[in-house]
Amino acid sequence: MEIDWFTTAAQVVNFLVLVWLLKRFLYKPVIDAMDAREERIAGRLEQAEKREEEASEEAQHLEAERDSFARQQKERMDALERELAEERKRLLEEAREEVAAAKQEWLDALERDQEGLLREFRQRAETRLFGILRHVLADVADSDLEERTISVFLERFASLEEAERLALTPTGHDGAPKVHVRTAFELDDAQRAHLRDALKRSLTPDLEVDFGEDEALIAGIELRLDGRKFGWSLSDYLDGLEEELWTEVRELAPSGSHNDPGAHRRVS
Repeated sequence: MEIDWFTTAAQVVNFLVLVWLLKRFLYKPVIDAMDAREERIAGRLEQAEKREEEASEEAQHLEAERDSFARQQKERMDALERELAEERKRLLEEAREEVAAAKQEWLDALERDQEGLLREFRQRAETRLFGILRHVLADVADSDLEERTISVFLERFASLEEAERLALTPTGHDGAPKVHVRTAFELDDAQRAHLRDALKRSLTPDLEVDFGEDEALIAGIELRLDGRKFGWSLSDYLDGLEEELWTEVRELAPSGSHNDPGAHRRVS
């Protein structure tokens, strides 16, 4: 087989021309486009990395702000809880004081009511008992109340111990020895003479007796000397009755009421 070198050479030339043309007009634009696209992709990746760094920085900043906000919120909550605790304590203290004041006010009112009730009771008892006693003594003893009062007084005076009698004996440093006798009723001359003679026999013969009246004694008679006194009256019995009544009232009074409303009435 004979080779046509001219044709072969022409085909080689054509191939080379084709390669050059492909490289010049096809491969180079494609490669340039691929390089440009690669540069764009690299630029976008770089921007993405930059944005990621910015986002990370922003996230750290937001995390710091969140931590700061949480810390401030906790501090505010702690302060609020302390304020609430103090306010609760203050309100409880005010409530206790109000309750204590109300309780004391109630106890004071109760004490006033008790005093008023017993005062009224005492007045009624004095009036009724005195009237009953007058009638009973007059009917049973066949004597009026004044005479019986004087008799009881002298009987009790005569039964005093020696030391008690001496304590009621005036010294007479400033003149004649003198005692004061007070009665709830007016004495007539005979009654005064009877009392004066009896006291002189018991105390001293040169005794001077000053007579007077005191309605507070209530059917009673009393001897007074330099702050000391001896006597008896319906008032003493009423005082005892009042003490017993107060005792009953205190036992019936609500728990916590320890006031002694009848203390001022006790006999010294």
